[in-house]
Parts: sequence; structure tokens; C-alpha cells
Amino acid sequence: MPKNKAKLHTPLGEGRTIAKSTPKGRSTTKFGEIVVVGRRPSKALVKEHVKVSTEALERVGKTLTKPGVKLRTRKDVPLYSIAKNEPNVLVRRLNGRKERVRLVNGVFEVVD
Repeated sequence: MPKNKAKLHTPLGEGRTIAKSTPKGRSTTKFGEIVVVGRRPSKALVKEHVKVSTEALERVGKTLTKPGVKLRTRKDVPLYSIAKNEPNVLVRRLNGRKERVRLVNGVFEVVD
């Protein structure tokens, strides 16, 4: 095998594997039974990707925490939300009616 090629990992049974070799500058990552061998990214590239992904997460977080999601109601389709200050109680809106319910043994029961 040429020096610049990585040898594949050999299964040893029962999910165990052994790496025969990974050339310098290469990185090995295992996802279940799949082994990926590739060039190791530079520290500068990793730093830049961490910065970009952190900025993206901040933007998503700001968007997801803003109130204002609009859900359209349909006839005979209930909408559920969590009751304010009562995490075990749901508010069910169905066909213009609003009820406070609790899920007991897989069945919704009206609370009040």
C-alpha cells in the first residue's frame, strides 16, 4: 500500500475495530460501523468554523425566543399549548372552545 494512503480499519467482531495506521496529517472518525479517514483541518479553519457556527446559533436563538408564532386553526383539529405557570396542564383549543386538560394514562381529562 502506498505511504500516503490510510489503511482501512479491520473489524474484530462484536463492534470492535482496530486502526492499522493513519498517516500524519490525517484524522480518523468513527460513526457506528463507518470509519472516515480524511485530512485534518488546520487550526485556523477550525477556529473560523467555530466562529461562524456560534454566530448562526446566536441568530437562531434570538429568532426562536421571540413570541409571535402564528398557528392557523382548522375545524375539528385541536391546538395544544402549556398552561401558564402549570407545566402539567395543557390548554386545548378546539372549534372555538378552550379547555384546560391533563394527560392521564394516555387520555386527556378536563381539569376544570
